[in-house]
Amino acid sequence: MRDIRFFFYRLLRSKYYIPFDERNARWKTEIHNQRPGDGITPELYYQVLEPLGFKVKLYPHNHDLGSEVLEGKYGQSPWRLRLTQRLSGINPVETSAAQSIMCIAKKTG
Repeated sequence: MRDIRFFFYRLLRSKYYIPFDERNARWKTEIHNQRPGDGITPELYYQVLEPLGFKVKLYPHNHDLGSEVLEGKYGQSPWRLRLTQRLSGINPVETSAAQSIMCIAKKTG
């Protein structure tokens, strides 16, 4: 599915298109770019930080908002990304489709 996304990026001559060599290097070094759901997930934050005594708050977002993210708003991804998410079977309106997750973890006790 990710190849479909990059095909459309290239077709649209998007600034988001990444040349094959660079894309391949990223895939080899960044597990979270391999498949949706791999790498950094909300569950990972909780599994790692809560046993260490942290209270975890997560804020998914799409990089187009400021402090509104702390109010639970996650914004909207660029139309090109929304298009490729739809083509990949991902609903771009769901918080799980957000581009990033900000984590604020505070040590309790």
